[in-house]
Formats: sequence, structure tokens, C-alpha cells
Amino acid sequence: LAMSLETYWVRLRDGDAATRGDRELVLEAVQDEGMCLEFASPALRCDIEVVTAAVRQDPDALEFADEALRADPDLVSLAVSQKGSTLQFAADKLKSDKEVVLKAVRSDGLALNLAAEELRGDREVVLAAVAQDGDALEIAAEQFRADRDVVLSAVRLNGAILQLASEDLRRDREVVEAAIKFDGLALGFAGDELRADRDFVLTAVRQ
Repeated sequence: LAMSLETYWVRLRDGDAATRGDRELVLEAVQDEGMCLEFASPALRCDIEVVTAAVRQDPDALEFADEALRADPDLVSLAVSQKGSTLQFAADKLKSDKEVVLKAVRSDGLALNLAAEELRGDREVVLAAVAQDGDALEIAAEQFRADRDVVLSAVRLNGAILQLASEDLRRDREVVEAAIKFDGLALGFAGDELRADRDFVLTAVRQ
């Protein structure tokens, strides 16, 4: 019978160099609990098979991978596709890699905050981020607050984010309608004309 998760954890945590360097043991351990990678020997934290198994089981295990592997786009993509916030553990160069960042924000829109500044200004990346979490509009470059497609996508997931939209978009009937269908209180952020519009007020009250 395989050891219990607790036994794997304790045996590696308290183990000597030989135990932590036992590839078969460590591979079994990380397949059950990826975060056991923390206690693996430096050599095994460089072992792509071991590290991949750990990250597949728990993407947060990327934190304990060797620095060289945290620069591996395939490994990092595996992690961020499961949990976007693990982009924080990736090498800086991958935070500027559009394909990696797209995978991260599709998993967690707020991972946009971990991306390189130039990608927070990339429309495709920002659209993907706000489609997953409307709050990502707050992180995106300022110009996207006046981008109708971006704002419309964001308010459909968080009506209150309308408050960040440009003045023109806060007067846009379709944008405001999408926002108040999510959160009636978002009408308070709309332009004066729409706040006084009977149909909009009724829609907001019904939410």
C-alpha cells in the first residue's frame, strides 16, 4: 500500500539527504501531493518528470521548481492553465510571453496583475482577462476604460466596474444595461440621462 499523504509529507520534510533524493519516493509523493516538491533534493527539483508530476497535481508546486524550470514555457503553461495566479512563480521573461499570459488570464483574469506592463496594454490579453473576471479592468492599462468591447465584457461580470468606464461609455445604453442587469446599483455610475430613464430605473430596481 502507498504511504498516506501525511506520511509522505512528514518523511520528506524530516528526511535526510538520501530520503529527499530518492527519486522513486519523491515521484510517488508529488503524484499524491504536489507540494511535497518543497522537500525534494535540489537535483529532483530540476527533474522535469518529477516537477511536471508535482505541478500537474498542484500548480502551486511551481514555486518549488528549480529556477531553470520556472523559465520553461511548457511547465509554466501547465501551471497557469490550472491556476492563473501561479504566474507569480514564473521567470520574468515568461511574464512577458503573450501565450503564457493568455493561458493565465483565461484561468484567472486577475493574473493580469502579474503580467509584464506591456501585456497589460495588449488588447487581446485584456479582453481575455475581463471575460474571466470583470475586475481585471482595474488592472488593465488606462486606455481600455474607453474601449467599448472591453468595458462591455467587464460589466457583464461585475456591474459596479462601470464606475471605471469612460464618461462616454457610462452614457452608452447597451453598456449601462449590461451593468445594471448584473447589479442594479450600477445605475448610480451611469450618465445623468440614463439615471433618469424610467426603463433603466425599473430594470435596476428589479435586480
